Amino acid sequence: MFSLQKKFLFSLLLFTLLLGLLELGTWAFLLRVASFRPYAPFFSSAEIRHPEILAVSYPVIDSLLGWSNPAPFEQYYSDLISPPDRADGTLAAKAAKPATAVKVIALGGSTTDPQTEQENWVKKLAEECTVARLQCHVLNGGNAGYTSTQELLKLERDVVPLRPSIVVSLNGINDESMSYFGGYSFTTPYQRELMVFLATALRDTRSPLYSPPQLSGPFPNTRFLLRLLAFFATKENASPAARINSGTRDDFSRGSRWEHNVRMMHAIAAEFGARYFVVLQPHLGLNPTEMNRQRETLGASGHFYSPEDVKAFYDEAGAACRQLPYCLDLSRDFPLEHRLFKDFMHLLPSGHALQAKKIFAFLMKQKAFSPLASAKIDDRRKPLLGSGKN
Repeated sequence: MFSLQKKFLFSLLLFTLLLGLLELGTWAFLLRVASFRPYAPFFSSAEIRHPEILAVSYPVIDSLLGWSNPAPFEQYYSDLISPPDRADGTLAAKAAKPATAVKVIALGGSTTDPQTEQENWVKKLAEECTVARLQCHVLNGGNAGYTSTQELLKLERDVVPLRPSIVVSLNGINDESMSYFGGYSFTTPYQRELMVFLATALRDTRSPLYSPPQLSGPFPNTRFLLRLLAFFATKENASPAARINSGTRDDFSRGSRWEHNVRMMHAIAAEFGARYFVVLQPHLGLNPTEMNRQRETLGASGHFYSPEDVKAFYDEAGAACRQLPYCLDLSRDFPLEHRLFKDFMHLLPSGHALQAKKIFAFLMKQKAFSPLASAKIDDRRKPLLGSGKN
């Protein structure tokens, strides 16, 4: 029978042997890659942790909106504004040129975006101004994928400083189809992905992997692994996303979120001396027969929508639109025929031309271009309190 001393020595020997095997295994793992670079396996995996973010097609990362086009606006003019009076550069003119011209700024998603729709309705709107003998300076601020939430933010940041007379939003379907992150209206999945990527990178700069210890002293590799495990055992290091704040979670339905945003845009525009109008855009999903015909035409290349989901959103948003005097519901007042659409929501040039005519007629009915309306608008353009500036 072993004495207590022998048991202790045997246990110590066994522990030392196991620790040595752990050290040897750790050493073999850390040096298992070519060129025997310590910690290379960890850094290699970290470099490809978010490969999908590199494949995003948006040309510019926007700190507030998530993404944007390289130029925030594309400009058009009615023919009555001569070239010498036109702005030199996208944002060169703070006011329309000449002074009698009406500055119109349009917002929207890919159905407005000049990068995806060259013959877009905003360009056609400038042509309608020419036909009506109006001097119009029209700026297209549409951006693919934008929801009404992003339009609201863009209005505050990019549109208000340009002091437009009229702001027109064409939106709707992105609020139905583009998901928000977990009920947070001001965060898109893409923005969330960017933030997770950044939070993970910041976490990694604090980890033992970023500044690995010198492999010296007794059992250095085992000590390194224990330090690494202790670092990742904390909640904030194990899940960097927990450190991201997306604001207050809301309980908006998609239709009520849209209504909330357009009412906010109307209030902001009015406060800073512009008239705001919103157009609830047409969608073939509201006409299942035409949608099926278009589906047969597009085959597998089209982005399909659930007619039930589309109808549910438009029922709610349309009911709100009919209560807002500055809202034009083109989901009801537009021919939902596949001959005007190139897919289910993007229009052919003939569709853009018809849409521009209807929007222009609505603006005329609202007396948006009348000198009296412009004078009333200018009266509200007061200096910011305490700034002494217009």
